[in-house]
Order: sequence, then structure tokens, then C-alpha cells
Amino acid sequence: MPGTPVEQVDVSGWPTYNGIPYLERPGSGSMEFSRDLVTAKQIFLVEWSRRYDFIREILPSASIVNGQVVYVPPVPFPTFLECVAQTCTIDGYAKYDNTDLANSIHYQLATVVINFSTVGFVADQTALITKQLEFSGEMFQPGRNSFRFVSDNKAVDEPPGIFLPHIQIQIEKHYVPTFSLDLIVSLLGRINSVIFQNVAIGLVRYDGASAAQTITLNGPRPWSFVHKFTIRTINWNFAYRPGVGWRAITSDDGPPFLSGNFNSLLA
Repeated sequence: MPGTPVEQVDVSGWPTYNGIPYLERPGSGSMEFSRDLVTAKQIFLVEWSRRYDFIREILPSASIVNGQVVYVPPVPFPTFLECVAQTCTIDGYAKYDNTDLANSIHYQLATVVINFSTVGFVADQTALITKQLEFSGEMFQPGRNSFRFVSDNKAVDEPPGIFLPHIQIQIEKHYVPTFSLDLIVSLLGRINSVIFQNVAIGLVRYDGASAAQTITLNGPRPWSFVHKFTIRTINWNFAYRPGVGWRAITSDDGPPFLSGNFNSLLA
């Protein structure tokens, strides 16, 4: 079936990006905001024959396999640096006249769409840290005779529990090229030996970590780590002593919790 003749597009008057003519399409530069996410997009028209050159110029290190952009580097959106490139698509625009559309379609122009969001990579390719806090606590059961009745000063046989506030904190570190498994294992179950996240010594316990990595056609992407801690208002090596209050405890083998420097986990 013969193709429909289309007038040749003249790009001589277009602006250029590193020598490549382009036009921004309506809707390019738009942003959308929601409670947990910001998205944006850029839409360009470029010559079909130079579409890959344009993408590599505007998205340095992008990988293109079989005509598909399979890896988009974390390039920031121009007016909102926390919003970074996630995907890039290419569509044909303005067909050439040709004799067999069923077997071959020729385009003069390509529509290049770059989608950005605040989820995923970090704009400057350094480690981005995000935090999540959960406020809760535990009921501590003191021993018998810890409390007395006000009316007659007699001991309470079954004393009520004492609420001990806790803060569960998860610190997620994105774009981690490498990590030390030995360091993580060595700090598991320990308490902080130095001030950590502005919390005093002995109040933070390291509860563990989880890690995730995505492998694409371009190879493995950096790791994302979630480190989990519990903060409490009383030193983890303290116990409640009736009539005295919270006091440090130890044994022949030392205190219940050893200590360590957690700042190295986030370095």
C-alpha cells in the first residue's frame, strides 16, 4: 500500500543542543505533585536519524539496546533537582513517503519523552539518605515490692507495668556502590558507643539491615540499604532496681549489650 506524501520538515531554524536541532513540545517541563511523589517530563522533537545522539547528549551514560533506552542515568530535572530521570521513550513522528508501509516505515522526526520522579535515584549520584520514624514502646514489668499503696504503705504484690518509650528508626541509604558485610555483622545487636543521629551514647540499638539491588540489561545497579535501629529513653545496659530506679548492670562477661560506632554504617 503506497504511503502518503509528507512535506519534508525543515529543522534549520530550530534551536540546537550541542549541535543537534530540537524542539520542545507542548507539555514539556510540566510537573505534578502528590503527597508522596513529584513527577515531571520533558518532550522533544528531534531528527529521527539523530535521535540516539540527542538522547546520549541530554542523558549522558544512557544505554540503548535494540532501539530501546534500557538504562537512564539519574539526571536531575532542571527546575527541581530532587526529581531525577527514570525512563526515556522514543516514538516516530512525521512519516516519509514510501512505497511499502507494511514492510518499512520511515520517519523524519522522533518524539523523545523523558520521565522524571522523586523516587529511585539521586540527582548527583551520591548516597541519598531517607529516614522513617515510628514511635511506640514496651511494657516493663518491675519486680514484686517495687510499689507501695499510698493508703497504708504496704507493698503491691502484683505491680503494674512501666511503659518504656521506644523510637523505631529506619535509615535508608540509596545508591550504595559497595558495602562491608563484616561491618554490618560486627555491629548487629550492639548499642551506640558515640553520639548517633543526635542521640546520646547507649540509647540506640542496631537491630539489623535489609538490602536490595536491581540488575538490568546494562548490568547491576547500585544497592539500596535499610538500616534498622531502636532508640529508648533508658540506657540499654540499665535495669530497674526497686526503691532506687534505673541503674547500670553487668556480669562476669560484661554488660548485656556491647557497643560500637554506627556512624560508619552511613559513611
